[in-house]
Amino acid sequence: MRSSILTIAFFVSTVFGYAQILEPSSWSYDVSDKNPSVGEEVELIFNVKIDKDWYLYSSDFDPNLGPQVTEFFWTENESYELLGDIVPIDPKKKYDDIWEGDYTYFTKTAEFRQKIKVLSVSPVIPVEYSFQVCTEVDGRCIPFDDEFDFGSLFSIQETGSARESSEQEKEPMTAVSTTEEEPDENVSSTEEVANAENEELAEEAQETLDNENEQEEADDSNAIVDKSQADIPVKKESMYSSLWLFFFVAFGSGLVALLTPCVFPMIPMTVSFFSHTSQGRTDTVSKAIVYGLSIIAIYIVLGFATSLIFGPEVANFVSTHWIPNIFFFLIFLVFAISFFGAFDIVLPTSFV
Repeated sequence: MRSSILTIAFFVSTVFGYAQILEPSSWSYDVSDKNPSVGEEVELIFNVKIDKDWYLYSSDFDPNLGPQVTEFFWTENESYELLGDIVPIDPKKKYDDIWEGDYTYFTKTAEFRQKIKVLSVSPVIPVEYSFQVCTEVDGRCIPFDDEFDFGSLFSIQETGSARESSEQEKEPMTAVSTTEEEPDENVSSTEEVANAENEELAEEAQETLDNENEQEEADDSNAIVDKSQADIPVKKESMYSSLWLFFFVAFGSGLVALLTPCVFPMIPMTVSFFSHTSQGRTDTVSKAIVYGLSIIAIYIVLGFATSLIFGPEVANFVSTHWIPNIFFFLIFLVFAISFFGAFDIVLPTSFV
């Protein structure tokens, strides 16, 4: 039980550390017009920066070809309307001999655009997206997923008719304050006093309108900050949930790997070694615990040492690159020939 807990703890820490180190792409978000009117069309923009020697698969090739396309999943509601499909901007195109088809991809930078129609003053535009980045240096491909709400980027104005009516209401006040007429010699002092009072009233009204507009802009900016900050925990939660999913999938895959021909025959041999013994139950259990902890310690020490020396990518390099695979193949081939009786592999006497 203790060895299982240590194994799970080590694996979780490794997965989290590995995911934080390897982030070959960074996404940012923008809109073509941050101050549209209700009913206007705008474009939602995804900008991606891609690390050197890495590339990102685009969204406009056949998803059944093989590589993982970049996909966007929109949660539609009454505050906006999708117009058409998302459009990748100038992706590169290449024919792949393995997949036997053309695929599109981005290097260095990528851009995706989605056109929508704004239907509400306070739109909620959540989107979830998944993508995959790969490198030809050692053949690694890493899938990711994230989410964002574009509603935090907007400061929606009133509709056109509402703005026109408000402008018409302001026009008489402006006319009073800006119109200048030539004084008439026959104008009485009473009329001059009335005009002066009208000008003062117009100036006061204009100042009141300016203060109200400034207050509305400040409220809108505070609402945008609050909404953008509210998105941060959602993104973190999505990242950690995907890592937990990866952990359980990897753990289940390890259990399935016990059925492979090179591992399954060792299970009864190992169990019989500890069960068929003349020693007491306590000694048997203690030896089994030492055996399990020793395997964990060996993998931790070897993995930690190689990661410090060669970097965290060494595990993927060993499992995918042709040089270490040819080396392991030759080792197993020599062992197989020895098992068939061609020769014996004997440890040195000092080891025995």
